Amino acid sequence: MAIHLILPLTLGIFTVIITFYQQGVANKQRLEDRELARILREQDQNLSALQREQDKLIARQQREEDELRRYQDLNISAMRRDLDLHIAELARRTDELNAELQRNMSQEQRQHELELEQQRYEKQMAIEHERYEQERIKYQAQLSLSYMNEISNLLEKTDGYLNSNPLTAALARAKTLNVIGQLGSSRSRQLIEFLHDAKQMTTGDKALDLSGAQLNQLDFRGSSALHTRKKLSLVGISLNEATFEGLQIDGWDFTAASLNGANFRYCNISNTIFDQTSLIGADFSFSQLDLIIFDHVDLSMSNFHRSIGKSIMFEDSILIDANFSYVDFRAKSIERHAQVPLESWTQQPANGFIIRRESSINHECVYSAKKDARAALIQKVSLSGPYTPNFNDLVSKGLAVAIIRASFSVGTEILIEEANGRQKICNHTLSFPASEDSWSYVATSPMLLNTNTKDLIFTVAFLSPASMRWLQLLEIEINPLLSRHMPTL
Repeated sequence: MAIHLILPLTLGIFTVIITFYQQGVANKQRLEDRELARILREQDQNLSALQREQDKLIARQQREEDELRRYQDLNISAMRRDLDLHIAELARRTDELNAELQRNMSQEQRQHELELEQQRYEKQMAIEHERYEQERIKYQAQLSLSYMNEISNLLEKTDGYLNSNPLTAALARAKTLNVIGQLGSSRSRQLIEFLHDAKQMTTGDKALDLSGAQLNQLDFRGSSALHTRKKLSLVGISLNEATFEGLQIDGWDFTAASLNGANFRYCNISNTIFDQTSLIGADFSFSQLDLIIFDHVDLSMSNFHRSIGKSIMFEDSILIDANFSYVDFRAKSIERHAQVPLESWTQQPANGFIIRRESSINHECVYSAKKDARAALIQKVSLSGPYTPNFNDLVSKGLAVAIIRASFSVGTEILIEEANGRQKICNHTLSFPASEDSWSYVATSPMLLNTNTKDLIFTVAFLSPASMRWLQLLEIEINPLLSRHMPTL
């Protein structure tokens, strides 16, 4: 019985021992594997560190090589500069030697050679200039003829109306602007005459749009045909410093044109439009002006010296430093206007004024405020008087414009009040902020009277501290409104 138990027991013990042994072996193997993995990781890390160090070394070597190469390039550039300087110095010395040799030449021979060379040069330049002028004139003639033929063909296709469709108008405008910039003054005038004869530069809706064309310094005096032309449209064209002297300008349209420095001396200008025109420094001296409206025009530094005009309007225009000395803008046609005399003034204070002769205006009589006195002249004018045309009718329809004229000194201010009985409608102020002891003749821009205005009340204030303040008799002129829209004040 015991023998039978020993064998299984022995096998069980052996099995347990074998199991423990195998577990020990497995644990040992795991430890060895971990150690081997650790060693491999350390080797990989060491290899990565070595690779990084190697890369850094290679990069540093590359930078050093690049720095060396740049230094070599700089040295080469410096050597080249030194070489260039050396060559320049040699050239300079050579030039000095040549100059010294030239100076040592015979003075007479050198002068003779210079004179001959100058003569040859001038002769050659004259020949070249003449050839150039001939070629230029020939080219301009061909260009002008070609342009006129092309425009004539367009006119035939459009029944004489280039603005018949936008494409034709754009083509004609482009051709004209391209050609007109290449022609001289004479042929530019001929081109304008051609277009005007073809009814393409007449005022009205059919006018060809040439805005932006550069015709600066164009002299219109060279064409006798332009002296009598009427209704010429020069809308939007640049005509700075152009000369119109002595021309008969009737019905022309200068809307949005640039006429800075233009010469209109001795012109006879009538029914002409200056709307949003730049006329800075323009000269209208000794001209005759009739039925002209300067609407939103810049007339700074313009000159109207001794010009004569009828029914001239300056609406929202700039008149800084404009010269109106010895002008006569008073209309003489009783059918077109009526003048209201301003004679009976109410003085405040009653003893604050004297009537004397003023030497600066040919010793004419003026109202003069006593020295150091603050005084005023007041007068009310009713528009219901027996005037021609009827003021009330014109005013009620918004068709009456008033122009105030006066000669007055520094320290004087004129207040014009529009009223209806005791109801105040609006005010206008006219003052003269000039230097002391000077004076001015002023004509206001046309003022469109309010439709409710029945009376005009004038107050002339003599302000301190002017030493000698005076006013020549004021006058007001009331005209029918011309065929131009003006906003109600």
